[in-house]
Amino acid sequence: MRAPARLALGFVLSLTVAAGLQHAVLAGYGGGDATAALVALAGLVAMITAVFGLVVWHRWSAARIRRTALAILAVLLVLGLGLWAAGTLMSGPGLGGRIAEDLAVLVDLAILLPAAAAVPVHWLFLRHAQP
Repeated sequence: MRAPARLALGFVLSLTVAAGLQHAVLAGYGGGDATAALVALAGLVAMITAVFGLVVWHRWSAARIRRTALAILAVLLVLGLGLWAAGTLMSGPGLGGRIAEDLAVLVDLAILLPAAAAVPVHWLFLRHAQP
């Protein structure tokens, strides 16, 4: 299978895996309407697919795909830790003092964690692709 077909299939399957994980996290976190979180997740998975697409289009190799996957995972980790730290620092005493921390944890668990789960799906599909 050629790289563009693998990229499209990787997007669909990674979004499916990420949406399933997001649904499980949101159900455990308290439910509610997950439409906004799903739209944000779909946008993030589309950006991840675009980054992999640029790597495949520019100069494809299995080593570049692996390094790209590791770089994206590192960026998501740093973003998640930074968001969590900012939410923790913005927390204060009193009514609604933990809203910033709870929101940061929700974004980490409902958007960044499922997006990180989408990266290995792309890596699996693209590591042996024909350019």
